[in-house]
Amino acid sequence: MIEDLTIRNLSPETRRSYVHHVAKFSRFFGPVAIYIVPFAEWLGD
Repeated sequence: MIEDLTIRNLSPETRRSYVHHVAKFSRFFGPVAIYIVPFAEWLGD
Protein backbone atom coordinates (compact mmCIF):
# COMPACT_ATOMS: atom_id res chain seq x y z
CA MET A 1 0.00 0.00 0.00
CA ILE A 2 2.83 2.41 0.80
CA GLU A 3 4.29 1.85 -2.67
CA ASP A 4 0.95 2.70 -4.30
CA LEU A 5 0.71 5.92 -2.31
CA THR A 6 4.29 6.79 -3.23
CA ILE A 7 3.68 6.16 -6.92
CA ARG A 8 0.69 8.49 -6.74
CA ASN A 9 3.15 11.13 -5.53
CA LEU A 10 1.40 11.76 -2.21
CA SER A 11 3.29 13.61 0.49
CA PRO A 12 4.75 11.64 3.42
CA GLU A 13 2.23 13.23 5.80
CA THR A 14 -0.69 12.24 3.56
CA ARG A 15 0.64 8.68 3.36
CA ARG A 16 1.03 8.51 7.13
CA SER A 17 -2.50 9.83 7.66
CA TYR A 18 -4.00 7.44 5.11
CA VAL A 19 -2.33 4.39 6.66
CA HIS A 20 -3.39 5.52 10.13
CA HIS A 21 -7.05 5.82 9.11
CA VAL A 22 -7.09 2.53 7.19
CA ALA A 23 -5.66 0.78 10.26
CA LYS A 24 -8.26 2.44 12.48
CA PHE A 25 -11.05 1.39 10.08
CA SER A 26 -9.75 -2.20 10.08
CA ARG A 27 -9.55 -2.37 13.88
CA PHE A 28 -13.10 -1.04 14.21
CA PHE A 29 -14.74 -3.41 11.72
CA GLY A 30 -12.40 -6.37 12.12
CA PRO A 31 -12.80 -9.23 9.63
CA VAL A 32 -16.03 -7.73 8.28
CA ALA A 33 -14.03 -4.83 6.73
CA ILE A 34 -13.14 -6.96 3.70
CA TYR A 35 -16.86 -7.00 2.79
CA ILE A 36 -17.56 -3.32 3.44
CA VAL A 37 -15.13 -1.81 0.92
CA PRO A 38 -16.38 -3.77 -2.15
CA PHE A 39 -19.98 -3.03 -1.11
CA ALA A 40 -19.21 0.70 -0.85
CA GLU A 41 -17.61 0.60 -4.31
CA TRP A 42 -20.70 -1.15 -5.64
CA LEU A 43 -22.83 1.66 -4.22
CA GLY A 44 -20.67 4.18 -6.03
CA ASP A 45 -19.08 5.83 -2.99
